[in-house]
Amino acid sequence: MTIARRISRPTSRTTLPLRDVDFDLAITDSDLGSGVWPPPRYLDRNNRLLLLWQMWEGDLSGLVEYNEDVQLPVNLFRRVSTSISDLLLMSEIEAAIDLAYVAYNAIIDMPRFGGAVLWAGVNVEGEPFLSTVLPPYWYAHEDGGHVFILPYVSSRAPSPLYDRAEVVHVEPSGFTYSQDRGFNGRTFTSAPAEAVTNLGTSAVFIVPRAPVFTTWGTALYNDLAAPVLEISKRFTANDDSLDKNQRPVLLWWEDQSDIESRFLPRDDDGMEIIDPTDAQKAEAIIMGLEAARRESVLAIPNTATKAEYLTWDGSLAASFTQIEASKEIMNILSGIAVLLSRNESPMSGTALKLQNQPLYAMTRAMQNDLRTGLEAALSYVLGGEQAVTWEHPWDADDGEVQEPELEDPEEDV
Repeated sequence: MTIARRISRPTSRTTLPLRDVDFDLAITDSDLGSGVWPPPRYLDRNNRLLLLWQMWEGDLSGLVEYNEDVQLPVNLFRRVSTSISDLLLMSEIEAAIDLAYVAYNAIIDMPRFGGAVLWAGVNVEGEPFLSTVLPPYWYAHEDGGHVFILPYVSSRAPSPLYDRAEVVHVEPSGFTYSQDRGFNGRTFTSAPAEAVTNLGTSAVFIVPRAPVFTTWGTALYNDLAAPVLEISKRFTANDDSLDKNQRPVLLWWEDQSDIESRFLPRDDDGMEIIDPTDAQKAEAIIMGLEAARRESVLAIPNTATKAEYLTWDGSLAASFTQIEASKEIMNILSGIAVLLSRNESPMSGTALKLQNQPLYAMTRAMQNDLRTGLEAALSYVLGGEQAVTWEHPWDADDGEVQEPELEDPEEDV
């Protein structure tokens, strides 16, 4: 089974730094009644997960007061997550069933959300399944089980807003069932007792990303938020400066009466306005000068004193230096800069490990934790202890060094 539905965006703004929020929470049966959902105690957790999803989409508006500050966002978050997955999946996973798809999604979730949720079991037809569930949909239950809240837009919905939700219950015993309930984004409708779909047996395995706090880990996005935001703000400011230099302000010196007679106010039909207001005169002058600026050659009439263009470079050199400094901060935080640059020269696994030690250490730790989680999930699915062999690509054998062949001195005799 694969669960992948779009997540709604957070509405509240969050300031930096992104401080840790409490993930050690549990829901009760009464929480799943017809009251307000989610429970207020989940507000910080859910807002953080939704903000992280927003960052994954390259939307940094939740981190700034004015959206105009990041009109040219650079989606380094998606690049980082997918590059880590691409890197680790360069090495084949050896297991009883194919785990590449599950592992790829789990690796993306670990730096993105701070952990991955593995869902493993056997459906009512006796077929095994192993999948990931997006963390914003997952809720631990106080009895030791788990619940997935999967909102969706039904075929009868009057608008694009959610109107129903599939509520999946994973009992501590393994019994798994779902209920399809009305849901308006804030409250559930009551579910008839008979409206239950048996999904078989399953279990949930949490794979947190280190450092780990109780049941959950730490998102890499928390650390990268500040430098990525700074890069996007610099790019936005630079783009604005370049536009202003491309279309500089035209300064025009001329007597007011002369310029008013030159640019006459006209109506929509192009007819001259007989008794224009001051606002209409000003608008006509602005439109006339704007048209003059678009010409490749500027003709200055005798009545004008002079005309010149006002340009401003916006300290672009310093701004681009700040971008490079922000990239270096990302490298210091995680060694991730190697994923954001190009290296045309092929390097051995040993050389890569030595040159990119922080990235190697981080990705190998994630890989080891995920391997342990996959082994536990696979053992549950197949009913016996299972091993997963998964080597880090940079640990692969570079090949034996071939000794040069020495000529036999007797061959020359």
